This record gives sequence, structure tokens and C-alpha cells, in this order.
Amino acid sequence: MHMIVVGSDAENPTWLEGHLAQAGFTALRFASPQDALAHPATPQAVAGVIESGRSAFGHDAIVARLRDRGFGQPLMVLTAHSDWRERVRTLDAGADDYLLKPLRSEELIARVRAVIRRGTGTRGTRIETGPFVCDLSARRIWLDDVPLDLTRNEFRLLRIFLLRPERTLSHGELHSLLYPGDTPRTGNAIEVHIARLRRKIGDRRIATVRGVGYRLNASADA
Repeated sequence: MHMIVVGSDAENPTWLEGHLAQAGFTALRFASPQDALAHPATPQAVAGVIESGRSAFGHDAIVARLRDRGFGQPLMVLTAHSDWRERVRTLDAGADDYLLKPLRSEELIARVRAVIRRGTGTRGTRIETGPFVCDLSARRIWLDDVPLDLTRNEFRLLRIFLLRPERTLSHGELHSLLYPGDTPRTGNAIEVHIARLRRKIGDRRIATVRGVGYRLNASADA
């Protein structure tokens, strides 16, 4: 899963990316909301973070711009700027959370997972879709109470489907979600991953929608 990050903190430029990566997220950083909105991977991001240092302000304007241009995913602000009026304006503009630095990485990741759960309608760190149970924290997936032996990419691909049940995902969307950033498309990589995943969960549980892409049929027989 990937997240967009708008802005920067000159004092700790890679702190956020490092902790997100440890929790299984890939951060795509942009200098401005305009850059984020123009990137093709942004619509598939699971959430967004606006990050700044102590002297920054105007988070409400950045949030408002992202919301006005259609960014509907959970959106958080991470900053050392502690003015309460700024917090109120930013939350009223559409932010889902406003976090003050310094904070422990454990709290940051817990809050990230919380806003994503609210955005997807899930509770706890588990997603239950038909016979599948996905533990986002443990990064494990069970099918009919049996743990699946998945590679890293197979887990990420199945997690993408479980977060979007019954939605048809195009090849382009799957590539952007599985390989966030500017990773070039190579041959039939998505088809290969789909084929391998089908061998582990059953051919009929991932349907091919001709001319469009793939859809998870969680309730289908193997």
C-alpha cells in the first residue's frame, strides 16, 4: 500500500518514510499539492500525510485544495507547528487527524492504521472479507482459517483486492498500487502475480473482467 506525503521537514527529511516502510507502507513524497494531484498513483493511495516543520503554517489551505480537487482518502497533518487555531482550521478544512511532533513512531503508525480503517469501514487491524481474514499488523492472510503461504508481492496483491472487495481493478491501477512511484511496467508482471495467487486461493476467486482488469470474488468456490 502506498501513501502520498506533501511537504517536508528539513530537520528530519526521511524519518516519516522510514517508519512508514517498516509498517508496510510506501511513501510518495511531493513538494506541493499540485504535484501530488498530478501524479497517476495518487488516486490509488490509501491515505495522505501533510508534513512540515515548526515554522510552517497554512495546512488548512493545503487540505482544502486536496479535498476540492477530489482527494477523498484519509488525510493527516504531521507538524511541529502547535497553534490551536491552525489545528481547528485544518480539521474543519477536511483533515482526519492532526499530529504534533515529536511523537513516537508507534503512535504515528497506529493513527495511520486508524484513519485507514475508518476510510475503508474496517475495525481493528483485521479485514474480514468472505472466507479471508487479513491481519494488517501481522501481515498475514488466512483462507478458511488456514494461513496462506504468500510471497511479499502475493500478500500485497491480495491485500489490495481485500481492501476493495467487488471492485474491478485495471492493469494500470494494480501496477500503480503494487509498484508505487515511477517503476516502469514490465511485460506481463501483473498477470504472472495473478496466476500465482490463483494457484494458492483458487482460480475462481479472482475473476478476469475482459477488457477491464480483475475483480476479487471472495465468496466464489475455489
